Amino acid sequence: MPSVRDIVLIASDRRHVQHWRRDGAEWRVADLVGTAVLSIAGLGNDLPLVALYDGIVD
Repeated sequence: MPSVRDIVLIASDRRHVQHWRRDGAEWRVADLVGTAVLSIAGLGNDLPLVALYDGIVD
């Protein structure tokens, strides 16, 4: 599906997110952990992992 630009996989047992981003015909992956920030260009907002996992104990 060419319209899919980003795929985000969120771990439920630890502060870890995989962000798959389409870059032309290629997919790039970023492993985000700890205090990293998830940035999806199409949404226009950044989401710190601290906020995403707020209330969840590591």
